[in-house]
Amino acid sequence: MELTHQIDYFRAEQDALLSLTDKVEKLLDSTSKGDYSEHERTVKELRSLDHGLAGIVERCHAQDRLIESTYYQELQKEGR
Repeated sequence: MELTHQIDYFRAEQDALLSLTDKVEKLLDSTSKGDYSEHERTVKELRSLDHGLAGIVERCHAQDRLIESTYYQELQKEGR
């Protein structure tokens, strides 16, 4: 992947993460209000974000594995 494509990819990923965090913040704010029907709706919406949040966690783990793999390949056997 060329550098410009990587930068575009990371920017798009960052925009998606910022959008997700903004949505979580708004839902948490709405959930904390006293209106029960609104509370119930926002809790359901927060639960629906589970897949997106799991994707973020997996992405972080994938980056860790990539770094570990690079170190493993580059280090001499004695260095491991």
